[in-house]
Amino acid sequence: MTNEADRMDKEEEEDSSDDGSASGEDGADDDDDEELILLLQARLQTCGGRDYDAHVQLIKCLKDHGELKKLEKARQAFSGIFPLTEDMWLGWISDEGRLAVSDTEHAKITGLYERSIADYETPKLWEHYMNYCQKRCKEREDNDPAKNKLLSESRAVAERALCKMGSHFSEGQRLWELQRSFEMDILDCLGGGDSAQLSRVRQCFVSQIATPARGIQSAWQMYQKWEEEPAMLEATQPTIEKHSATNAEREAHEAAITATSVTATTLLPAWQAFIAFEERQISRCSSGTANILLRTPSVHAAKERDRVRCVYERFVLQCCLYPSVWQGYADWEMAGPEPSRAQAIYKRALRNCPFSADLWAAYALFVEGTADFSHAGGGDEETTVESVYVAAAADISYYSPTTLRQLSMARCDYIRRRFLRLVPGGVAGSNNTGVEQARTCVREEFVQLAAALSAKNDEPGARAVQLYLGELEALVFHNAARALLVWEPALKSCTDDAQSWLTVVDVLRTIRQVGQARVLLKRGCNVLQLVSRDQPQGITPEAMVAYVARWVELERREGDVESYKVALAKYASIAHLIPLPAASAQEGKRGRAKKVEGEVEDPAKVARREEVMKKWAERKAAAEAGCDATATGPGAKRGREEEGVESHSKKAKSGDDATGEGNASEKSVKNDVNASSGCSLFVQNLAPTLSDEVLRSHFEQFGQVVACRVVKDKSGAAKGFGYVDFVAAEAVVFALAAEGALLQLSGRVLEISRARPLKADAANKEGASSKTLFVSGIAPTVARETLRLLFSSTDHQVADVRMMRDREGNPRGFCYIEYSSTDGAAQGLIKDK
Repeated sequence: MTNEADRMDKEEEEDSSDDGSASGEDGADDDDDEELILLLQARLQTCGGRDYDAHVQLIKCLKDHGELKKLEKARQAFSGIFPLTEDMWLGWISDEGRLAVSDTEHAKITGLYERSIADYETPKLWEHYMNYCQKRCKEREDNDPAKNKLLSESRAVAERALCKMGSHFSEGQRLWELQRSFEMDILDCLGGGDSAQLSRVRQCFVSQIATPARGIQSAWQMYQKWEEEPAMLEATQPTIEKHSATNAEREAHEAAITATSVTATTLLPAWQAFIAFEERQISRCSSGTANILLRTPSVHAAKERDRVRCVYERFVLQCCLYPSVWQGYADWEMAGPEPSRAQAIYKRALRNCPFSADLWAAYALFVEGTADFSHAGGGDEETTVESVYVAAAADISYYSPTTLRQLSMARCDYIRRRFLRLVPGGVAGSNNTGVEQARTCVREEFVQLAAALSAKNDEPGARAVQLYLGELEALVFHNAARALLVWEPALKSCTDDAQSWLTVVDVLRTIRQVGQARVLLKRGCNVLQLVSRDQPQGITPEAMVAYVARWVELERREGDVESYKVALAKYASIAHLIPLPAASAQEGKRGRAKKVEGEVEDPAKVARREEVMKKWAERKAAAEAGCDATATGPGAKRGREEEGVESHSKKAKSGDDATGEGNASEKSVKNDVNASSGCSLFVQNLAPTLSDEVLRSHFEQFGQVVACRVVKDKSGAAKGFGYVDFVAAEAVVFALAAEGALLQLSGRVLEISRARPLKADAANKEGASSKTLFVSGIAPTVARETLRLLFSSTDHQVADVRMMRDREGNPRGFCYIEYSSTDGAAQGLIKDK
């Protein structure tokens, strides 16, 4: 007995020691969790609550500890900054629902549901909301006075849910069935003979059938069994047949956006195709007849817009971190009958994407565009816009400080517009106290913006703000002296930014300070050259040549003969920085310099000239015989597009040459030689009435012109493009480097590129492959740089993109992509496939 008692005592001691150790471990875990909670709270306080992951971790820790008051406070803070997910909202509502008894507590849950659908409108959230309202209604006795109020609230929520998500193609049927079941239960309680309730049930059936989505066939079958009036069934039959056709297309779109193999690159186009399909239904409804169940075309179109809106809601739910998706949604609403809806979308977008400077700038512009500054309280509107920029700067500074410059420039635009609203025209030379105070306010804000960018080590951004302020001083405040003082410190740091120098020069020319513009051009040239010589990463040779070309242009238009010669000499001294194409290096000297007396001409040049003349004669003979000798080889179709119109232009010109203006054959030979040697330009976007003489006189500013022709069709109407042949290849380089007013003619901005060598040369080379791709099916809104980026790769860069336009200057939907090698073109074909 004694041994047994000793054994039991020993086991009790071990058990007590185990319990002590377990409680000690729990205490240690509690201490660790409390330390983690404190750490997370400090982390959130440091970043102003902008750490999403810290919020999630804090809420989880507080929920595990059961600290309900702290948990609610943490959830409130989280939801005030970020949108909560569907599961987060439902978890919060579920926790609050367990304790809800009084009307006040139920009102709190209703408020949580409203906030949840303000973040993301999903069928699941609306379904829970409808269930909650219906459950509260059913719990009340029939003689309870509050039941009618709850019933009205439940139906109001259901109506909103069905309007928002009833058209959800794959999940909307659940909402319809839930509401129909609720109304049928009420009808059963009333004995089945209440006419008003019968109408409600019938309306549930009819409205679901009128909404194209999955489940309408089953709803139709149930309706056929329930409905006792044949006339109603007969009226509904056409709707079913109509939706059967469109639902097949919707099924295809649904499969594209829900495929398991979908990636980011295929997801966005799939959603956009779905939205485009639904938008087409709107246009059909607006122009077609009304649906018999929806009474009028306008009501039908509104229903169709609700369906497009539903697709957009699904889109932003799946791609909530894509600013462009939110922007597309807001743009769509702004283009519709209720543009004010876009404001709520922007607010939701910025809760999801507070890191996007583009979204913040677009929202600020929207707020400014919809504000009414005309009334006496316009200052309140300005304060509202200012608050948007302040909030934007705080978020951008934390999430993506590298884009703060973009936001700052948008704010500079706003400050300028605000000043002009207050002081229209800037009131040149005014000493009015109010006007001067407004100018001082603008200057202080610009200084603050520049300082904020400097604090983020964005010196180029701070310099851009200073340059902007200088423009305001010169163009808006009409104070050239102060503008120069503002520009001076900014230009001192412009050691590798030629564009900043040129921007200041353009402003000075605008206010007719030509002398100061000349001084800055020369000074900038010296600074840029000095830095590019000492630092390999400085300004590129192409940019340097373009800069000096602007200097030449200024002297040609504004200076005297001596200053013009100085600029030309400077250009000649640096033109060699840009290497000429191989053909130009071998043959281009013939057009650039006269033959020295007594010098023996290179036999290779003579042979080349004879070869070109022979080819020209053969092509002319073939053209007269009615067949195109150059249309051979794999590039024939593409070659005929340009060479055919060129040949027609030459024949037309030779026909008009009877007045003795020159020998057409000699000009054609020169053109062929220049095209082969890189001395020709291809010019697009010409005005329909532009003549050869006007085109020639415009391009003579770049160098001596051999020939100039505007291509025309058989009726003699200009086709919107042409060719310019220079004596020297440097003129082509000069023209390609030009920009701004140099490329404006007859109110149009010219598009220029090097003319391609003759197709006959390429076709006669053994085994030659094309360096140029023909690309068709291009949307009118696609820019040249977009195509250049699309077809370029690390190994093969695009040398030129030639966008073809009609005589009105509109894109024709195709272009030519030219690479520096045939390998690049082959790679481009692989990319296209």
